[in-house]
Amino acid sequence: MIAGKGGKNRIALINPDLMKAMGAWIKAREEIAEKALFVSERGYSRITRQGIHYLIKKYLDSIGLINYSSHSLRHSFCRNLVDANQPLQIIAQLAGHESLETTRRYITPSEQDLRKAVESISSER
Repeated sequence: MIAGKGGKNRIALINPDLMKAMGAWIKAREEIAEKALFVSERGYSRITRQGIHYLIKKYLDSIGLINYSSHSLRHSFCRNLVDANQPLQIIAQLAGHESLETTRRYITPSEQDLRKAVESISSER
């Protein structure tokens, strides 16, 4: 359980791919004295929320994704769950939203979604 935005506690679930990557990271960190899983760039203390946002932005910029941020990744996570046909209630809980209306704002139909909807009522299916 971790404290999220506004100090709310939530469960952070991880899939097998992330579990494997985390295991490798923990093994690589065994020699480091600091007990925190992620440390600041200087390596002296735990990384802050702002430090995480900074690093994500730095790495996104370095691969040419200039207009993206950690919030963009959050939106993509929710969108990928929608595309995987997960129920809105599940997506809301995973995103830590108290209201489904908040989750609905993340879920803007893509042009492809709109095309599929229009094509679904065609007699030439």
